[in-house]
Amino acid sequence: MGLLSRPLDNLGWAALLGGELGRAKPQFGENLALSKVRGDRGTLLMSLEGLACVAGAEGEDLRAARLFGAAEALMGVIGYRLVPQERAVLEPYRASVRTRLGEAAWEKAVAEGEALGVDQATEYALSKERSSKHFSPTQSAVSSTPEHPAGLSPREVEVLGLVAEGLTNAQVAQRLFLSPRTVQRHLNSIYHKLGVSSRAVATRFAIEHGLL
Repeated sequence: MGLLSRPLDNLGWAALLGGELGRAKPQFGENLALSKVRGDRGTLLMSLEGLACVAGAEGEDLRAARLFGAAEALMGVIGYRLVPQERAVLEPYRASVRTRLGEAAWEKAVAEGEALGVDQATEYALSKERSSKHFSPTQSAVSSTPEHPAGLSPREVEVLGLVAEGLTNAQVAQRLFLSPRTVQRHLNSIYHKLGVSSRAVATRFAIEHGLL
């Protein structure tokens, strides 16, 4: 189900798209807390995206970028891919935040968000913190037990799988709703973890380990 079809999120998205940030923010927050309790990661994902959009609309760009990063990581974990209609809703908010921050700051903040686990991402999304001064992801935000070969993260597995299919960085970026620079950053991390330096060798690893 998409972000505009989930009952719990309807009011939040309707308020956000109507420019009513004062209504959208608490609605998304309530949905996020409830979905965390219920273990509904799909609605939790959409609530994170919603709060990221609200933060961006309020000018809290670092916060927005981190929440977008946390949502990207969760998408990789649950294997969810945005449909074109969802991208059309989210992209204006993401693009505005990226433009205001600049590419380097955007990538750094997104990476910080991606490093958060579900619990810490939820806590951060519901917090009142409005600056970057006290933001410090803890080691508990990252799983200590790798679920994939070589300690690859779910997002790295997804990127590697698409690269192994022969997609270019630009094509991977378009498929996963990332920037090409983010894709390259993931590839650099993949190469480091695998101890390789080329797409061909990384592709062989993906094939041997059934990651396609």
